[in-house]
Order: sequence, then structure tokens, then C-alpha cells
Amino acid sequence: PTFPMSRLQDFRLLPVKFDETCRTSHVMYIKKHHVRQDEDSLPSERTLFVVGVPPLCTEEALKNIFVANGEVTGVFLRKRPGACPMTHAQDSSHCHYQSHPSEMGFKVGYVVFKETSACDRALKMDPVVDRYLSTPNCQIVTGMKRWIQDYRAKWHDPNLLQAEIDEYMTNFDNQATKAQEEQEASQGKPDKEGWVTVTRSKKSLKQGELKRTEIRRAKKKRKEKVTCNAGTVFWNCFPN
Repeated sequence: PTFPMSRLQDFRLLPVKFDETCRTSHVMYIKKHHVRQDEDSLPSERTLFVVGVPPLCTEEALKNIFVANGEVTGVFLRKRPGACPMTHAQDSSHCHYQSHPSEMGFKVGYVVFKETSACDRALKMDPVVDRYLSTPNCQIVTGMKRWIQDYRAKWHDPNLLQAEIDEYMTNFDNQATKAQEEQEASQGKPDKEGWVTVTRSKKSLKQGELKRTEIRRAKKKRKEKVTCNAGTVFWNCFPN
């Protein structure tokens, strides 16, 4: 196919096909990423902004489209333009949980190159050359297989989840023990301004509770004794 118009405002047109069996092309729009405040994960000079990424396109498939221009260090797909949050590989605190569900529909993409010259070459890609998203080395799963794959991805390995929970609780217990030890060590010691913080320990609280319990029992016994004495006086007023 021929594309007489290779530009649209600041964007360049880049036609792609799903695979070699497709006769028609889908057009993506690319330009150099530019924002007022640069981000560490998306350096403006080395990042390509892609609009109109097909719904079934994966990050690996998008990478294969541009890798011929130079080494690609990162690919991010988003539902709409915006900052790229930390990925699962970078975020080890919740490595077995999905931070967001899989987005459906057309998306935008960010392709980060290792060198600025590679990003410049990507902007000069010939729109007449056929480029495929799904290749033998990087096949995109569709149909029933894709549905089964997405369904299974919703469920997590219970052993991995349990291991993560155990690790979290162990760290929590260690931090709580350390905080308690520091609090006990600082009791009775003045701070920089000379103030001494007085806290009620569990031992004092337990002793106070025992004291209150004894007082309640003593009041109950006195009440029973008064009631008993009143009954004795009442019966003595009516001798046989």
C-alpha cells in the first residue's frame, strides 16, 4: 500500500499489520515524547510516543516493531497518556499482586531507546514497508486461547501468596519488637530539652485492673451482707 500523507501535525504515520496473513494495515502515530517536566523512566530525548496501539498488541510485540533502529531499554503501554508507574519487576513489595487489571481497547505506548540516535531513526521509518505485530518469534495469542490465558492470569499461586504474607508478618513483628525495645530503653531518660516521657506499662495497667476487680468484689460482699442483716431484722419483728 501507498501512503501519500506520512505526517499528521506533529505525528508521523506508521502502518502495521497483525501478521503475514493480513491484507490491510492499521496506522499508528508516532512522535518524540515531550513533557514539561522530564521523568526518569521516560527521558524525552530517547522516548518515542506511540498513539493508536491495537488492543491485542503486547509490550514485546511493540518492541519488535522498533528494535531494528537500536536497543530498546523499556516499553510501556497505557490506556491514556500519563506517567508510567513502577512495574512489577521494580516493585518487590507486592510482587504477586496485579496493580491494575489488563486494559482493553486501543492504547498509547512509550518506547524508550538506549541512544538518542535510535529514537531519531525510528521517526524516519518508511511507512511503505510491511511490519507485523505477531511474528513466529513473538506470537500474539488470540481467540479462545487468549481468553483462557487471561482467565488463568487472574488467579495467583497460593504458595507464593502465603510466602509473601509470612514475610510481611515477620518484618512487621520484628519492627514492633524493635519499637517496643526502644521505648522501654528510653523510659525515664530525658530528651534533648530535658523532658521525661512517662508511659503506662502493661504491668501497671494489669495491676490497676486487678485493683478495680477487688473493689467491685468488696462492694458486692458488703451489699449481700447488708441485705442479709435487713432480712434478719425483719423476721425478728414477727416472733412466733
